[in-house]
Amino acid sequence: MKRFVTALSLSVLAPLGSLAEASVLDPLGHIHGLTFGGEQRQTLLLGSHHGLYAYDATQPRLLSSQPFDIMGLSRDAGSQTLFASGHPPAGGNTGLLRSSDGGRTFEQVSPGLDGPVDFHQLTVSASDPQVIYGVHGSLQVSRDGGESWTKTGQVPAKLLKLAASSLDSERLYAASETGLLLSKDGGRNWESLFPHPATTVRVDGDAVYAFVVGQGLIRADEESLEWKAVANRFGAQVLLDLAIAGDGQRLVGLNQFGALVESLDAGRGWRSLPAKPAPVTAQAQQGKGLYETHCQSCHGIEAVGETYSIEGLTTPDFFFAPALNGSMHGWHHTDEQLTQTILEGSPRTEKMPAWKATLDQDDALAIIAYLKTFWGETQKRCQGPGHMDRACLAQ
Repeated sequence: MKRFVTALSLSVLAPLGSLAEASVLDPLGHIHGLTFGGEQRQTLLLGSHHGLYAYDATQPRLLSSQPFDIMGLSRDAGSQTLFASGHPPAGGNTGLLRSSDGGRTFEQVSPGLDGPVDFHQLTVSASDPQVIYGVHGSLQVSRDGGESWTKTGQVPAKLLKLAASSLDSERLYAASETGLLLSKDGGRNWESLFPHPATTVRVDGDAVYAFVVGQGLIRADEESLEWKAVANRFGAQVLLDLAIAGDGQRLVGLNQFGALVESLDAGRGWRSLPAKPAPVTAQAQQGKGLYETHCQSCHGIEAVGETYSIEGLTTPDFFFAPALNGSMHGWHHTDEQLTQTILEGSPRTEKMPAWKATLDQDDALAIIAYLKTFWGETQKRCQGPGHMDRACLAQ
């Protein structure tokens, strides 16, 4: 498990968005937080490096009038009030900000304890919207809507996400690299719900959702906390944040590569956001069929990679089939190198066999053409040696 936690740390600390596949999201810079707002929570809101964006149809639209770097983003479950924290354009920290007009304007509520603070983790209690928790060095709590703050409890080690309960304002969930945790006393004490790394947690109504590595997306009613699997076909992706629309059917996640994924059926099936177009060339269409027949069982749906499993995470030297969708290193190799690996197999692992008895060179090139439908423009332009060319990457 240790080797995976180390890898997870590297991916989380790396600049999010650097490998985002959707060019329409480039103006946002890094995406740090997601939520749904507007009437019946139908509008996807993205807290980004340059302010708050609304995601309309297939592209983002700048919503906030102030261009600030949003690090923490949370919503009052009973209204359209938003809370945020981060960095102003000139540098420093914003303290706690509030928007009462759906994110168009923000005003500072308070600088926070020993502030101005930069709450990377921010969550509003659904049971009492006057109670807000934030993390800036310590776990802080406000019981008057953000006006005043005190230190409360402990910040779990390697915290990734914090979520307040809908049952009790003292109840908190924490997703961390050490596991999924629960506190019933405002963060003073924590108990383990899952011992494996958890990358996000979200409370929605009477349900709590979490992404636990090796388990995938799971859900439980808060009253019972009896966990049920929702989906575990994410390949090499983990979800660092999760937003749930008002109908409970549309879910949007942010993965560790800075890209968005979407479910329209309450989390059971997932696709890229914006959705990738179907292959249009005859070669790519042929490659899609060949990929699904020969490659998908290991490299995952839409080439997202082999799904993390408890067996794989706890078995020494276990080799996970990598993502080939542009989020990892497949695009670092030329077509010739990729063709050779498909036909001759990989010297690194027996899991990648030689397919030359089944596939020919034209088949391999068709599969590669299909994989490129998932790559961004940067990956396609800088494929092979170009991935080391700063000038190419900067175009």
